[in-house]
Amino acid sequence: MKNTNKFYKYTKKILTISHYPILPPTYGGPIRIYNLYVNLIKYYKFKNFSLSLKNPFLKSKSLNTFNVNFFFLPIYSLIAFPFWLMKLSYGFIFSFYKILGKIPENLKKAIYSADLIIIEEPYLFNWIYKIFPNKKYLIDCQNVEYDLVQQNYKYVNPILKKLVSYLIFKMEKYALQNADKITAVSENDKKRLVKLYKINSQKIDVIKNGFTMYKKVENIVSKNFKKILKQKSGIDFEYLVIFVGSEHKPNKDALKIIINLAKMPYKENVLFLIVGGVGNQNNNVYGQNIYYTGVVKDVNPYMQIADIAINPIISGSGTNIKLLEYLSSGIPTITTKKGARGINDMNLSFIVSTINNFYLNINILLTDEKLRKTLSIKAMNLASRLDNWQKISKKMKLVIDKIILWQ
Repeated sequence: MKNTNKFYKYTKKILTISHYPILPPTYGGPIRIYNLYVNLIKYYKFKNFSLSLKNPFLKSKSLNTFNVNFFFLPIYSLIAFPFWLMKLSYGFIFSFYKILGKIPENLKKAIYSADLIIIEEPYLFNWIYKIFPNKKYLIDCQNVEYDLVQQNYKYVNPILKKLVSYLIFKMEKYALQNADKITAVSENDKKRLVKLYKINSQKIDVIKNGFTMYKKVENIVSKNFKKILKQKSGIDFEYLVIFVGSEHKPNKDALKIIINLAKMPYKENVLFLIVGGVGNQNNNVYGQNIYYTGVVKDVNPYMQIADIAINPIISGSGTNIKLLEYLSSGIPTITTKKGARGINDMNLSFIVSTINNFYLNINILLTDEKLRKTLSIKAMNLASRLDNWQKISKKMKLVIDKIILWQ
């Protein structure tokens, strides 16, 4: 059935709701949400709501034409705090949706008028669905949450792990079985959700993660940037090894590995550069060959000066956005098999390594300029064949239209 209303782009209202802040889009989830929907603003009336985790007075933020409204749940923040201190995931708290309080009036008003509610990951679904069961819902699954919590609670008290796993399983199952449509980031995730929760595969569409295409160029700006970094770090490095990550647990685990890698002897002067929130708790020591930037507004300048990218990820679900951006930037990259999940590379465009062989592979790349150039070209060629955010947003539009126009 074709849409014959030429004004539908002004009348169809899409509401997105996430249980974490979307802006600024500096790591996986927010990067996906922002880039998926900023390209669709010309087709629909969007309203975006995010849960504010720490600031009860935060009302809204904007980036370009993308505006986000915030709401605050005091009880959630109170219960989540000890888990935050223990660096454990705490989304399972939404299982106790009855104690979280009423839906704020501004969010309730947006729900009333929405033609489609897109909930980012299943956590907030029950809280809203119990009050508004007759709305149309799409759940965007960026991970298989049950599998992710198994990894995040791997070394936690087994009783706590069992309890949290049960709550996540129950919540995720209810949400996915009652949603009108589901999107997954990979075919593997789709198959896993179908098997785990006995969902009809026709209900799930795969909307992969995309990437921002950065062009790696040597210019005066990047050379000056490298010079400033040498001064800040106290290392007159010849080669720069980059890792980009948020305070997500898989990134924290990867950082522990990188800290050990940085202590190893190298044939060349090398600086390990940690970009993003994953390094927030670490202090820069002048003269040490590891440097933490903390959260940055723009990762591109750091990508421009990197000689090698590493991705020692040993856990996680979905697809790894940072690997896509390393490749699109033309940075020779070493990753684990887990870090390369969701990317089918038949042309050996990056090195897949075990953790034990990371040190060896870094040294190989540092001393083999020809290999670095070959991997750089192959990486950009691979990225050019993958879908960027603009292409992926068009696929998401087809999924949205299927729900609000044809069902």
